Amino acid sequence: MSRLSSTMAQQHNDSLVPYEERVEAAVQAIKQDPTLSQRRAAAMNEVSESTVRARQRGRTARRDTHPNSSNLKKSEEESLIQYIKKLGARGFAPTLTYVGDMANQLLAARGEGYVGEKWVRNFVRRKTELKSQLTRQRDRQRVLCSDPGLITPWFELVQNVKAKYGILDEDIYNFDETGFALGVGNRVKVVTASERRTEAIGLQQGDREWVTLIAGINAMGWAIAPYFIFKAKNHDAS
Repeated sequence: MSRLSSTMAQQHNDSLVPYEERVEAAVQAIKQDPTLSQRRAAAMNEVSESTVRARQRGRTARRDTHPNSSNLKKSEEESLIQYIKKLGARGFAPTLTYVGDMANQLLAARGEGYVGEKWVRNFVRRKTELKSQLTRQRDRQRVLCSDPGLITPWFELVQNVKAKYGILDEDIYNFDETGFALGVGNRVKVVTASERRTEAIGLQQGDREWVTLIAGINAMGWAIAPYFIFKAKNHDAS
């Protein structure tokens, strides 16, 4: 009974390994043991015998082969991937539409047509280096103020003022203001590098009506009740 359980557990673990890795393991097993048949090696790794036979003959795996029906050449796809990564590293991850436009520009350079409606989604799905995710909207000025080179001098000035006048931490309060733009908040899907862990940021120009929230907290951790500020209205008491 224990032997049966062990065999089932081994088969379950093998099924968790990617298919192509199991095919490669079967090929390597045959190389190490010439007496091992293709059928036995395929059964041990739960893969197709015909696939193992094809790999031994030198046929390349489909994942490593450039699709024959692809609109772009392999070099063009690699250039497009590198450009997408460069834009993402600069904080300007392109949208799906923009990626499609870039692909169309590459095709137009050699007199070809246009990519299909679902080409970008299929392209991102095929390439393990890329992924698509939704953006989080952030005001343009807040993005510019995230540069450490711009904000470090301000913190140094605060420390100098505290030391000069003997200001204690419990006498320091930080007030932060954030705005909610009415009618803004739609998230769009962009394409970024697959190894990216942070959420993509979208920019908005700040020309909408805002509802403002002011929150304050003491340097020692005392919170102050927040204030909401809505759009003002003129009122004539007379």
